[in-house]
Amino acid sequence: MPRGYTFVAAEVADLFQAAHGFPPSGSFWVTWEKASNLRKQIIWDDLVVRWRRVRFVKPLDASMDYDGFEETSVVSEREQPFRVGIVEI
Repeated sequence: MPRGYTFVAAEVADLFQAAHGFPPSGSFWVTWEKASNLRKQIIWDDLVVRWRRVRFVKPLDASMDYDGFEETSVVSEREQPFRVGIVEI
């Protein structure tokens, strides 16, 4: 794999499950298998962003006067196993 890509093909199913709460469908796998490494990196990065939202954004207490969500700010390396990559084109 060319330098600069951070996606791990062997872990994409786990990341998808963590991001969506269900395993990837057949159509996801067709898209993944046909994708270039750059496109796979884009898919991976999108899944990481979705996973972070699910994992680290928690609803506020219903008794508070705020609408929406609060993002936690302290995240250990163990709690954040997936990385977003930066690719130079």
